[in-house]
Amino acid sequence: MILIVAVSVLVILCAMLAWRNVQGRKNFETQISILDNQLKDKDLKYKKLSETLVETKESINAVKRYSTGLENAVSEQKTSIADTLRYVYEIEKALFPTRGMIKAVFPDFFIINTQDVSNGIFYKVFVQGNFSLLTCGCCGLSGISGRTKALLNIVFLMDIMQKINLETTSAGHIIDRLRTRYENLSDSRQYHGYEDLQVNFSACIINQKDRLLSFAGSFSNLCLVRKSYPGTSRKEVDVHEFRGEKMNFTQNYGRRKNFPSETFELEKDDKIYLKSENYANSKTRTNNRFNDLFFRQMLMKVGGLPMNEQQQIFCSELEKSGRINDVFIFGAALKIKYQQPTTPLPEIDDVDFV
Repeated sequence: MILIVAVSVLVILCAMLAWRNVQGRKNFETQISILDNQLKDKDLKYKKLSETLVETKESINAVKRYSTGLENAVSEQKTSIADTLRYVYEIEKALFPTRGMIKAVFPDFFIINTQDVSNGIFYKVFVQGNFSLLTCGCCGLSGISGRTKALLNIVFLMDIMQKINLETTSAGHIIDRLRTRYENLSDSRQYHGYEDLQVNFSACIINQKDRLLSFAGSFSNLCLVRKSYPGTSRKEVDVHEFRGEKMNFTQNYGRRKNFPSETFELEKDDKIYLKSENYANSKTRTNNRFNDLFFRQMLMKVGGLPMNEQQQIFCSELEKSGRINDVFIFGAALKIKYQQPTTPLPEIDDVDFV
């Protein structure tokens, strides 16, 4: 009996051990299967990461190649622009008048803003015997386009001066001829005018022999400073303003709208002032302190001072208003021999002074 019970217990233990081995084997195989699946997933992720890394390296190389090409293009462009500016600067030195040349015509004068012509401002002085032509203007553009167009206007003026006689020409006729050059460019489709630009230009012919001055302007004025008490040492002055037409000289307005001229007689100690500006086309500034009224008020204050002192004061005011690169001013003492004028100056409005 005991033997039977012992055998039965042994059989049961063997069965339990066998069952545990079977269960353990199944659990082991399951764990191996799970680990194998995890390993396959990791291999797949690694493969995808490797492919992504390869694509990223290719993208980085492509960006580097593009960046290198862009840097080379920018470098070439900078070199090209620098060469162009250098070439334009050499032309400017050849075409713009030197101070010595101006001093030979106007011994006592000043000019403000001759260093930066990238704002499209230009000026030129011509002499024919007893007659001299003073011109200045702004083409309404800036940068390379402004510099190029400024030089184009000087070339036009030089060509015009080869074909006219200042003794028989008015200042308005100078602007009409300049406008004709633009009409010819428009007809040949080499130039497109911009009607929204207030392009300004002044022409002033001075007859030293007969003491006469002829002025015409396009969106620009001429100011004449004259002693209030001629022949005395008193420094009070009167400011007379002659207004140009509100017509763009680069646009065709028809033959019935030619630019008129104003002619008046000069006196001893008369001083003239021309102003040209690119401010009218600027959309970034709001300070318009240096307008025509303020300019006349300044002349009332400083018109009796020597020209070099006037220059310093004007430069200081322009710097305060932040417009030193937008405005060109030419001032000259004419040094006319004194003689009582036979023709009075045209009637003009009094200058408002505040």
